[in-house]
Amino acid sequence: MAYVADTSALTQHLFRGLLIVDRELNVMPSLAENFRVSSDGTTYLFQLHDDARWSDGEPLTAHDFVYTWEHVRGLSASTAFLFADMAEANALDDHTLEVVLREPRNYFPYVLASTPAYPWPRHVCDEAGETWHQRVPLVSSGPFVLTARDEAGLVLEANPRWRGARGNLSRITIRFRKRTDDFEALWNDGSIDVLPSARTVVPEPGEGCVETAPVLGTTIVGFRTDRPAVADVRVRRAISGAVAAVAAGAERIGLGARPPGRGGLLPPAMPGHNYDLASPPSMDEARALLADAGHPDGEGLGRLRMLATAGTAQQAEALVEALDQLGVKARIDFSEPDVILSGQDCDVWVCTWFADFPDPEGFFRGLVGDPTDPIVSDAETFARLDAARASRDRDERLALYSAVDRRIVADEVLMLPVAYSRATLLRRPWVQGVWANALTPLRLDRAVVERTRDPAGHGAGVASSV
Repeated sequence: MAYVADTSALTQHLFRGLLIVDRELNVMPSLAENFRVSSDGTTYLFQLHDDARWSDGEPLTAHDFVYTWEHVRGLSASTAFLFADMAEANALDDHTLEVVLREPRNYFPYVLASTPAYPWPRHVCDEAGETWHQRVPLVSSGPFVLTARDEAGLVLEANPRWRGARGNLSRITIRFRKRTDDFEALWNDGSIDVLPSARTVVPEPGEGCVETAPVLGTTIVGFRTDRPAVADVRVRRAISGAVAAVAAGAERIGLGARPPGRGGLLPPAMPGHNYDLASPPSMDEARALLADAGHPDGEGLGRLRMLATAGTAQQAEALVEALDQLGVKARIDFSEPDVILSGQDCDVWVCTWFADFPDPEGFFRGLVGDPTDPIVSDAETFARLDAARASRDRDERLALYSAVDRRIVADEVLMLPVAYSRATLLRRPWVQGVWANALTPLRLDRAVVERTRDPAGHGAGVASSV
């Protein structure tokens, strides 16, 4: 599975880590019974539950965490950057885990609550190697176990070894859906009990309940500033006028999004969100900027290559049309979601970026790479990020992250917000305890079905966009 928000939401049902983020975005113990932090903020000591077990009955120990984190970093996996602050991790015994940081990091509990920090079953990995995660049933540590999968979907069943809180579901059937599917038809055929949706579906009275939640995600247009066509900030600022025209119609595109207005990259639900950046140029002002840069009506820019994920196709297509009004030509190529920011061959890229945890660091880490990154190579941006990471004062940290956002969007025009994500969750009236929040599009672990869906009483059916 790709490193994207939908697969992370599924992972939370199959696996658990030391900590977890609850519905109110608080960090709470999960597999850890308790933990304490040294006075200098650099050493964390976790005590695991004595009865922690994998779904096959094997003990889940501190050694599983150490093994997983060392393996992820050794593989240079796409999530390895989350462990950059960790100097070492030591299993003091089977149930005691010590984590030492290079410097204090106020946000670090959120890192440990994110799905990339969840442990792998070392005993299965030793036997099966790199294909361990392809086994069915999948040995896991969360409230459910993956018992079947094919191209159409997954089946999850209650994990008998799970000792945490749960609802009354014994089985969840997850149907994969395509972004082109008719959401209303999916809902109205009656086979789905829970539908996480990026689009608004209005159910018939008595047929469903609708809940909405802001999401810690932003659809972004970014520039490869090492490419001649967009190296000049005046050209990028001119393009920002076309981006603003697309952003103004975000809700009309129908992707469960809201326009950013004068906001920055950090979404409104994120601490440190900017809401008062300078207004982007009008289309007439954008044309004047292009002419001032020596490219009247786009002359000399050639055809821009725009790289986009499938989920941002409509925004990318709308941007091509807006650019055409400036005389700037562009073509769209599509990429997988987990490689869109990896220095691919393009001038402009479009993707939706989700925070790993509800802190500005959880948004910028991974999005803004190292100083040699062709996307952001601005020394001042990295200096402010380093200062924000090191600060233990909340107000100072948020001010620094806000300044980073302002510099990237308004000053250097390196990335631009097109829309802020929003989740819509439909559920049948007989399904309770299902929720979504700013971090996750769907949580079913405490779901209670008050009416059986079939003679076996297996529980809820879910349509997922994974």
